[in-house]
Parts: sequence; structure tokens; C-alpha cells
Amino acid sequence: MKLAGLHVQNYGVLQDFTLERECFCGAPMIIYGPNEAGKSTLMSFIRGILFGFKGEGRKPVPVDGAAPGGWIYLEDSAGQVFRVQRSGKRGKLVVELPGGEKEGEGYLKNNLLGGVSPVLFKNVFSVGIDELRKMEDLKKEEVSAHIYGAGTGINPDRLARAASYLQNGARDLYNPRGRKQVINQLLDNIKETERKIRQLEREPARYRELKEDLSGLEEKQKNLNRRQKELQQRKKQLESLLNARGPWLKMQNTRARLDDIQAKSTAAGNEIESQRAAIKALGSEKNLFLEKKQKISEEEARLEQLEAQVKEQLADLGPGWDEEKVLPLDLFLALYRQVEGYEEKFSKCRENINQAEQHVKYCSRDAAACKKDLGDIDKKLDAFAAKGDISLQEKESALEELNGILQERERLQTVLHGDRQRSDDLNSRKEFIERSLEDLQNSRKPAWTCLFFAAVGGAAFYVLGFNPAGFISFAGGAVLALVLGLRCKKWNDAVSARQEQVREERKKISREQEQLEHAVGNKEEDLNNIEYRKQELTCKLDFSPGFTREELNHARRELEREKRKQLEKEQLENQKEKTRKVLEQLQNELKCAGEKQEECMEELNQLNSEWQNFCREKGLPQLGPRDMTAFLNLAGKARETINKMKLCREEKSRLEEYVNNYVQRLNSTAAALQKETTGIENAGELAAVLEKLVEEHDEVMNTQKQLQDWLEETREHLLSIAGGAGALDKLLAELDQTSREENNEEMDDINEELKKSGEHLEQLNKDIAEKNVELRELENSEELSRARQQKVVLEEQLAYSVRQWRVYTLCSALLSAARQKYERERQPSVLKKASLYIEPVTGGRYNRVITPVGAPDQLEVEQPAGERVKAGDLSRGAANQLYLSLRLSLARHYSSTVWPLPVMLDDVMVDFDPGRLAGAVNILKKITPHHQVLFFTCHKHVLDLIAEVIPEYTCVSL
Repeated sequence: MKLAGLHVQNYGVLQDFTLERECFCGAPMIIYGPNEAGKSTLMSFIRGILFGFKGEGRKPVPVDGAAPGGWIYLEDSAGQVFRVQRSGKRGKLVVELPGGEKEGEGYLKNNLLGGVSPVLFKNVFSVGIDELRKMEDLKKEEVSAHIYGAGTGINPDRLARAASYLQNGARDLYNPRGRKQVINQLLDNIKETERKIRQLEREPARYRELKEDLSGLEEKQKNLNRRQKELQQRKKQLESLLNARGPWLKMQNTRARLDDIQAKSTAAGNEIESQRAAIKALGSEKNLFLEKKQKISEEEARLEQLEAQVKEQLADLGPGWDEEKVLPLDLFLALYRQVEGYEEKFSKCRENINQAEQHVKYCSRDAAACKKDLGDIDKKLDAFAAKGDISLQEKESALEELNGILQERERLQTVLHGDRQRSDDLNSRKEFIERSLEDLQNSRKPAWTCLFFAAVGGAAFYVLGFNPAGFISFAGGAVLALVLGLRCKKWNDAVSARQEQVREERKKISREQEQLEHAVGNKEEDLNNIEYRKQELTCKLDFSPGFTREELNHARRELEREKRKQLEKEQLENQKEKTRKVLEQLQNELKCAGEKQEECMEELNQLNSEWQNFCREKGLPQLGPRDMTAFLNLAGKARETINKMKLCREEKSRLEEYVNNYVQRLNSTAAALQKETTGIENAGELAAVLEKLVEEHDEVMNTQKQLQDWLEETREHLLSIAGGAGALDKLLAELDQTSREENNEEMDDINEELKKSGEHLEQLNKDIAEKNVELRELENSEELSRARQQKVVLEEQLAYSVRQWRVYTLCSALLSAARQKYERERQPSVLKKASLYIEPVTGGRYNRVITPVGAPDQLEVEQPAGERVKAGDLSRGAANQLYLSLRLSLARHYSSTVWPLPVMLDDVMVDFDPGRLAGAVNILKKITPHHQVLFFTCHKHVLDLIAEVIPEYTCVSL
């Protein structure tokens, strides 16, 4: 299967791009062009036609935003040409067979591509520099199945698992530097058992030595325990002394203080007790006294303020107003309501007058604005030009019809071009069928061959005569002539049937040609009609005969501008009519507003007369309603202030009476206690002095009682510390004879001695326990015999493990040799063929491609000296050469099982040096007889080298 032509309608940067059949005749075909000329896009287009545009990412999207599409021609080994077309964003596929039938995706995949998948095609037959460098794509199941699955006999995984099992088994048994292996642990256990046996053989002398040491240690333990008890007892006594010393010292100080307080008590305390009730009553009233005293000052200040306020308010009322005139004034709510009623009437009347004035003003202003707007609208209407001969609707319909005619003409031209190409294809197919008929006619078997064998048999019969040999010769010739005649007839009948089938196909193509010619004629007639109508419309629209689509678009934009102007004119006329109606309405409103203003002025004059009469009747000053309300409010406030002033004078008199009574009682109590008397100003201080005397007396009595209670509590505390009355006397005596420093010093010595003796005792206990354990072990010991028995068991286990280790090691060595032979002789056929390519491509640096046993998804290359290098450790250029060799080998292997497919390579040799590039081109030359090769490049030196090595190439420049 090979490419025989293609046409790109829209795909990426390519539009209306065609490669004819002659371009694909070279071996190989070179597509040469600079960067971004469309080489990779062209290869992506071929893949997209075969497997769908969706798998090509963003490449199919045309630059003008149209839907991608196009078709390719595929030619099979029999010379039949199939047309594969894919179009639209969803990539709808149509396969047109040589007989004209239409098929879909299934026919393309199974009958033309041999079941190849998109992944396999992209990684084997259509390779760019990005796909070449992706090692992980070779591990995909669809590709690796052809690399590693080409039957090698024995399963290499089983051999690798067996070798790994043996190595792990030997390593688990023994490792020279290990500690956890079975043999290593057995050796360590045997050494430990031997050491224990030697130690157990020295036990009887050790037993007597341990008995003597144990008795000495127990004696030392008793002495230390006795000494510790003595020290603990003395420590407890010292702790009692230290705990009691603080309370004892406080008790001594308290007794001295109590004696001093009792000595200071005098007869003054008795006098204070007799006056306690009076002093207490005076103290409880002191705050009230101070409050009322302060209130007198506040009332005086308030009275002074009220008198000034009354004077000011009377002055605000006007001359001639005093307290006698204000108090009897009638200030009832009815008067306020009447004044407020008049005020509301005046406000409403003035508001009506203001509204009428504002209405007149606004109507006048709006009327003037309307007149100005009418003048502006008239000027704008005068600016519009008169209409032409053709109306806007007719012009718009003519432009739309002309645009449709142009689109229809382009469509018919495109369809006509396709029909003509289809006609050329039918002619090619018809010529091919004519040649096939000639070949079938020439392939008929002649009848004379049968007569020849019959004649030979008759001649033999004539020569031999009437005998068995003659009859046998005659019968053999006849039978052979009959068999050959039947076979010739069968062959000729098959040829006749095939000729009839081909003639039917020729008739079908002839009918299709006639139909196609008739359709072409109809489309040409339609084009002529469209051209005639186009000329009529251009004359009507006053266009030049050779106008362009840009001029048509300009005319449509001009039409839109004229339509907008027409709409604007209609809007101005409507606006003018509305403005004129508004002006008439405003003039009517202005007339009504003037009449309303005159009515409001007459109403205001009548209300003024009524108000003046009301003020004279009530005896009020001639003020306005709003001022009259303020006057009444001032008069009410003045009368209220006068009443407050009278109440303030009465309150001041009551406060002065209470204060004088309190001062008299205070001076009487002070005289009884022999204290100086005072006046009103210092009465609070004298009351505070008396209260302080009582508080000091109470404080002395409370302190004396507290000291007595505390002495009793302290004695009880010391008694609890001592533990009894007799012990308390000894404790108090020792407290008198010693000091705190002496007790602390003795306590430190005892603690130090207790610490040392405790450490010594702890060590003795530990030593005694160890001796006891060792003695019990010696008394009950059977370990010697058990240790000797354990040594024998360990030695037997060691011998068994050593035999196992020898078996594992020997089997592993044999399997290693088998694996080396397997890797040398049993590689897959794909890798063997890749080894033939890798040597010339790498200039002889590597001569084999292999896959290690146990790692079927890894690749290695081998140098002539036998050294191996992993694919991941190669340089970028060498890795690309390995992957190119492998993919060419894959293409050859796959084609040997199905049929050859085209190989497309997109600049896969950019990393090759000149020597290795020449080797790669020679490999390319070797595969061109078996595959159609399309090589895409932008490098001139690559093109020159291919032209030098492969003269039969063809080149297409983009």
C-alpha cells in the first residue's frame, strides 16, 4: 500500500495544496522547505486522514478558522487506486473504491491499512524527531509486541526468575560480611556455645568463694541499717526543732507586744465608751450634713441664676413687662392653637403664591427651550440630502442577491473543478481497465496443446501397432489431452468471466462519465446564467464590470450608513412633532399659572385683615403669627422661671435650719470629751476627729484580743510539733539552748552521712543479689551437658546449610552460562534486523542490539569488543541512531507479516555527524525497494547527500 496523491483543502497553514501522482514516483520522495513551511503539517495531515484529526492536537486547525479537510489516494499492490477523504471538525471519513462504492472507517483500517493502530503507525511508520526520542513509546503494548514478542522458543522470564531465585537463596544462606544469614548465625552460635562450655568447667571453686563473700557483705549490710535508723531518728528531732523555731520566736515577740499595749491603756477609753452612741449618731449624719451644707451653696447660686434669668426673660418680652403682669397672663392651649391656625393659613397662602410664581417661571423657561429645540431640529432636517433614483430597500435586496450570486458562483466553480478531477480519475481508471482487458485476452490458453498430446498418442499407437504398449500409449495421450483440455477450458472460462466483469466495469465507468459530462454541462450553463444576472445587478447598482468582493463589502457598508441616516431623519421628524405639541401645552399652562397667582394674592390680603382684628381682641401686640408664637413661648418660660425662683427660696430656708441643729449637737459632744467647739464651716472636720477617736480605741481593743488568741494558737501548734506536754518542755528548753544555724549545720551533716550510707547500702544489696543468683545457678546447674548437646545440633545444622549453599551456587553458575548463551543466540528477529542497521548508522561503533534476559522492556547495544551500553546511557545522537534503526526494523518486520506501508520521517537525522549521516542515508537506500519512503527536511546538506547517494529520488519544495 502506497500514497498516489493528495489534496489539502484546509489544514493548518496549508490551503488548496495538491501533490500529483508524479510526485510520489521517486524512491525516496523528499519534501524540502524552510521552517514553518508546512512539512510537519503535511505529515500530520496524512496521519489525520488515516486515523482522524482529533489525535493530531492543535495542528489541524486552519489559520482562517475554517473546518479542516482533504483527501489522499492509496494504491494497492494490484494497482487499484482508493480515494480516502476526511472533512469537518469531527473528521467524517469516506473511502471511495475503484468501482465507485463508498465505505467507512472499518474498511480503511482492515482492508487498506492491515489493522495497524494509530499508536503503531505514529511510532513506526510516521516518525518525527519528538517521537524518535520517546523511549517510553516503544514500551507500549502495541509496539513492544513486535519488538520482544517475535517467538524465541523458551520463555526468557522463566530463566531470569530461576537465576534470581538461586542467587537470592545462596545469599540468604551465606554472606562473608553478613550477620543475618543462616550460616553466619550458626557460626556465631557455635562460637558462643564453646565459650560457655569453657566457663562452666570452672564452677566448683567459684561456689566456695561466693559463700565467703556473701557472709561478709551481709554483716556490713546489718551495720549500715542500724546506723541509718539512728541518723533518721536524730534527723526527725532536728526537723521538729527547725519547724518550731519560727512559731517560738513569734510567740516571744507577741508576749512583749501584749504587755506594752496593756500598759498604755488609760481612763480616756472609759469616757469614749460613754459617748460612743452620740458620736456614732453624729458620724452617720455627717454625710447628710455635708450634703445639705453643699446644697445651701447650690441653692444660693441657683437662686441668683434664676433671678438673673427672670430679669433677662422680662426684658425679652419688651418694655413694661414685670412679674405682676406675667403671672396672670392667659397662656392656655386654646390660644396657642388659634395662633398656630393663623400661622398655617399664612404659610399655606405664601406657599401657593410661591408655587404659582415657580410654575410661571418654569413654564416660561420650558417654552423658550422648546422654541430653541424646534429651530435646531429644522436646521438638522435641512442638512439631509434628497433620495436617489433607487430606494434603499431595492438597493439592499440587489446587494444581497449579488452576494448570493458570487457565493453560488464560487461554489459551482469548486464543484466543477472537483467534477473535472473526477473525470480525469475516471479516464485513468478506464485506461487501466483497457490494459487489463488486453492482458486477459493475451492470457487465454490455446487449444492446440490438447491436440498435440492426442496426436502424439495416435502416432505412438500407429508405430507400436495393435499391442498392449500401443493401446497404453494411445490411452495415455488421450487422457492427457482430455485433462489439459478440461483445464484449458476452465482457465479460459475464468478469463471470460473476468473479461465480462471488466467490460461491465468499463460500461459502468462510461455511464458515469456521460452522467458527469452532463452534470458538467449543466453547471457551466448555470455559471453562464449567474454571470448574466451578475451583469444586470452591477448595472443596476452602478458598479464597474470587474468589481471585487471588497467593493461589494464597501457598498454594503455605505448602504448601512444610508439606512442609519434615513432612520435618524425619521426620528428627527417625530421629535419635531412631539416638541411642537409640548410647546402648545406649555403656553396653556403659563396662562393658567398667571391666573392662579392673582387669586392667591387676593387671599393673602384678606387673611392679614382678619389677623389684625384677632390681636386687638386678645390684647396682644401687633406681631405676625410666627412671632406671636415665639412671644407666647417666652411669656410661658418667664412665668415658669418665676415659680422656680419662689420654690428655691423656700428650700434654702429648710436647709439652713437643719445645719444649725447639727452643729449644736456636735459642739455639745465635743465639750463632754474636752475638745474645742467649732462653727458650721469646720463641723465636718470635728465630726471626723470624734469618729477617729472611737476607731483608734476599737483598734487597740481588737489588737489586744488578737494577740491573746494568737498566743494560744501558737502554743497548740508547738504542742502538736513536740507530740506531748513533756516533749514540749524539752523542745522549748532545747530551743533556748541552741540556734537555727547550729541545727542547720547538724542537719546537713546527717543528710550527707545518710546519702553516703544509702549509696553504700544500695551497692551492697546489688552485690548480694548477684552473689545469690550466681549461687543458685551453680547449685542447680545442668547447663554444661545442655551446652555440649547444643553444640552438636548446631554443627549438624551448619553441615546441612553448607550443602544447600553449594547446590545453589553451582546451579546459579550453570544458569549464568546458559543466560549468556541465550542472550548471544536467541534474540528476537526485530532486534537481529536492527543489529544489521545499527553498525553502518553508527560507523561501526556498535554492531548488535539486544535485550537482556529478565528485562524484556530494556534495550542495550554491544560494541565489537563485547562491551554493552544501556540505551539510557547513550548520547542524544547515538540514542536517536539506535531508535531509528529499531523503527526501520519494526517497519520491515510488520510489513513481512501484513503488507508494506509508507514510511514517513520528519528530520530524524538532525543530530547525526557527517559520517553517521551517510550511513543512515545508505540504510534508507536499502529499504526503498520494500517501502515507499517520504523524508521531510529543512537542511540543504541532507538533501545534497541524498541526491548523491540515491539518484532516483524525487523532491517537492514547499
